[in-house]
This record gives sequence, structure tokens and C-alpha cells, in this order.
Amino acid sequence: HGKQRGVGVDIGVDRLRQFPLPKIVSHVNEVETLVDQILAKKLKNHVADTTALEREIDQLVYALYGLTQKQTKAIEEEIQ
Repeated sequence: HGKQRGVGVDIGVDRLRQFPLPKIVSHVNEVETLVDQILAKKLKNHVADTTALEREIDQLVYALYGLTQKQTKAIEEEIQ
């Protein structure tokens, strides 16, 4: 378990090393394009709504981890 540190949690390097990071071979260009679009919108208007673009990135990340619809739904419910 992590240690409380200020407003965040320090999970420690050992636990972080155990976190499964997928090899991002596919979708790299798509993620980069979406991030560029978000940044461009925010540069024009720092309060611009980029929710739809962020959701597209979320879907790509779910695919990278091979999450099922049930797992994706659980994550979405937890976020809200």
C-alpha cells in the first residue's frame, strides 16, 4: 500500500515497476494526433471542452490493455 504524502500517494518504485505497461506499438500515431488536437484547442482556449478527444484516448488505452467491455465499464463508473 502507498504512503500518504501531501495531497498524493507515494506508491514506491518497487510497486511501480510491477505495474504492467503494454508495448505501445499500435495506436501511437492516433494517440499523438489526439494529444496534438487537445493541446491545440487548449492553446486557443484554455477552458475548451476536450472531453470527446480524451474519451477517444481512453478507448485506445483500454484496447492496449485488452480490457473487456465489463472492465471498461467498471473503470468508467469508478471515474465518475
